[in-house]
Amino acid sequence: MIEAKDAVVWVNERIKEVRVVANGGPENWLPRPWGDPIGAAYAQWQEMTDTQRARLMTETAIDLAMAGFDLGTVLREFAKASITTSTIREY
Repeated sequence: MIEAKDAVVWVNERIKEVRVVANGGPENWLPRPWGDPIGAAYAQWQEMTDTQRARLMTETAIDLAMAGFDLGTVLREFAKASITTSTIREY
């Protein structure tokens, strides 16, 4: 599991693939056409609460599904980011 604040979400629009990796890990930076739609590598993401991160990840999952990404694959990748049970109750 990756702490949510340390997670980076990468998407590849061309092949409709999503990866969640640890910030600073070996896959922290992926070359184009990979992009970071949430901005997880930036200070704002790390300063958010888990509730805010959960909301943004939910919105991003919906956006990706609407853009043709497989929702099951997106959610399995997003599940790698650890968000506490109390956060889910708050959300």
